[in-house]
Amino acid sequence: MSTNSPYVAATNRYTLAFPLLLLLTGLITLSGCDLERQRQFEFDPDIAPQVTFDMTALDFIRSHPADDFNYLDSAITLLGMEAEYESNPDPRTYILLKDAAFTDRGDILQQITGATDTSLDSLDGEQLERLRYVLRYHIIEDYIENGFDPLVVVYRDYFFQSLIPGPEGIVSVNRDDRFRLGINQSDDLQGTKRGGRLGEHNYIFTNGVAHLTSRSFRNALY
Repeated sequence: MSTNSPYVAATNRYTLAFPLLLLLTGLITLSGCDLERQRQFEFDPDIAPQVTFDMTALDFIRSHPADDFNYLDSAITLLGMEAEYESNPDPRTYILLKDAAFTDRGDILQQITGATDTSLDSLDGEQLERLRYVLRYHIIEDYIENGFDPLVVVYRDYFFQSLIPGPEGIVSVNRDDRFRLGINQSDDLQGTKRGGRLGEHNYIFTNGVAHLTSRSFRNALY
């Protein structure tokens, strides 16, 4: 058959085009896989970045940002706990309780009083001591940001001591691959634990770091 025939020319064109088509398909496939990997580890913009303040944790609470810490401010004053939020010698981790953590159904005030009253003024002496316990449990002796140190391995529970001494004062902390912190999600804690995820992270103060929450946590019952 003549090499100049239309059939041979068409066959040659097909022979050249087929490898190119395979190469193009492979590149598209690889590119698609790479895009999937990138999406999986995309930074989530709702995770608060590290924010540094030239003030103590107590100063921040009393500046009433977003009007979120009225109950915590009042509780600190009522219990005379200013020093715990202001003059500690070593940097601590503060889990700062927003108003909702005090007033929501099933949260701090209802747990302490057994009633739906949301007034701090109505607490008796025993209930005030239970409130002190709650606040002290939400202060951790170690400095914990939501990065790699000390939370080196994702989804692993690390255990820290709050200002409550002994086993009842243990707090477990983990982080996921989006650097969100989980509190008391470990099965090694007591059956009375209350856990969850923190909402806002890494508020850096002159005396420690804070993470903000609208719910309270516990190991033992208050």
